[in-house]
Amino acid sequence: MKKKFVSFSILLALLFSLIVAREFSQRRNVPVFDVNPITIKAGYDIFRTTGAGKDFSILPIRGDFFGPGSSDFSGVMVFEGDPLISFMGIPLPTPTATSPENQIDTVIRRLNDATLDNIGSKAKVEVQRYILW
Repeated sequence: MKKKFVSFSILLALLFSLIVAREFSQRRNVPVFDVNPITIKAGYDIFRTTGAGKDFSILPIRGDFFGPGSSDFSGVMVFEGDPLISFMGIPLPTPTATSPENQIDTVIRRLNDATLDNIGSKAKVEVQRYILW
């Protein structure tokens, strides 16, 4: 019985909060959840390749994929890049054993702005592989 009372009390408190928020917003002429649109400008995003691999033993790459006469591939492919020294004339941090996050090896360019109107909204952005090192 006590559990039902607690659940009912929580539900009642939530309902009361929503009513108060609605009344407040109507009196102030402001929406309850006011989120301003944000625009992410066209530009560059930098990434590092972690060295993780892809196991193709379960679903192999079929023959001729890499060129006529190539065999099926069912091994592990490890992706790893070499760190960039600079980007657009700006020196980049040197990777060390204690800071491998400095190993920037990929740059993607966003070709257009993206405007997000509210929480959960989406925008289509054209991208271009700028550097894959």
